[in-house]
Amino acid sequence: MSSEYKLLHFPAEAVHVDPEMVDHLPESARRVFDAVRQHGPVTHNHLRAATGMPARTIRFAVKRLKDHGYIDSLRSLRDCRTCYFFVSRKFIGPEALEEARKKADEEIRAGRLI
Repeated sequence: MSSEYKLLHFPAEAVHVDPEMVDHLPESARRVFDAVRQHGPVTHNHLRAATGMPARTIRFAVKRLKDHGYIDSLRSLRDCRTCYFFVSRKFIGPEALEEARKKADEEIRAGRLI
């Protein structure tokens, strides 16, 4: 995981998604979502390594997950060709979000986060 968006990584147990919501997705989208949940934020290359699926299948799965609001993305600040995918904030527990805010505040105070 890149340190660039490390504050967007939440433990898998902090992600609360109704299993019935995910069950209607194709198998490829479920596999990609599980990889993002476990390892996020991740790039396309990391998703290829984590899932073993072809790039085109991953792009389709990512599009579907973004369209349904399960994941969000941010462009890399270091290389705008790279995109990081992470679980949408609406599926993260409030305790985990608050902990991430505290960590971000500490990083800002220490001058490590702009």
